[in-house]
Amino acid sequence: ATAKEERFATITNMIILKELVHAALSLMPAILSILPKLLHGPHRYAPQWKSPDIPFITIGVDVAGEDVNLPLLGAGTWQYNDTIAYESVCKAFRQGYTFVDTASNYKNQKGVGRAIKDCWTRDRKDLFVMTKIPGGLGSAEALSAAQENLEDLQLEYVDH
Repeated sequence: ATAKEERFATITNMIILKELVHAALSLMPAILSILPKLLHGPHRYAPQWKSPDIPFITIGVDVAGEDVNLPLLGAGTWQYNDTIAYESVCKAFRQGYTFVDTASNYKNQKGVGRAIKDCWTRDRKDLFVMTKIPGGLGSAEALSAAQENLEDLQLEYVDH
C-alpha cells in the first residue's frame, strides 16, 4: 500500500473507532439498568459516587487499611492514541464512569492524564485509576516504570 493509502486507512479507522466509542457511551444508561441483574458474587453499590448504580467489589485494602473498591464497569483505553483516549475518557466521565483503565504499553497515558485533569470534576478519591507496567522488569526498572506512569497520568497515586 502507498503512504497515501495507509494514511487514508488510518484516518478511516480512527473515525470508525470514534463512532464506536460514541455508540458505546450512548448505551451506558441501558447497561447500567441491567448490570445488577447480570452480576453474581459479592458486590455493593457505591453511594458516594455520582452514579450509585455502578456496583463495585472490594479487592483488598490499601496501605492505610482502607478498602480498595473496584467499580465493575469502567472506561478502557486500549488501542487508543492520546487524542482518542482523551476524548473517550472525558465522554465517559460525563456519562458517570468512575473507573479508567490504561497501561504504559498503550502509549496513551498522557491523554488519559489530561482527561482526568480537564474533565474529572469530583474528588480524586472517587475515581479509580488502573494502570499497568510491562512484565519481566527487575525491581529498579519496575519502580521507574511505575513512576513514569504517575508522571504521564499527572497523578500522585493510582488505585491498582
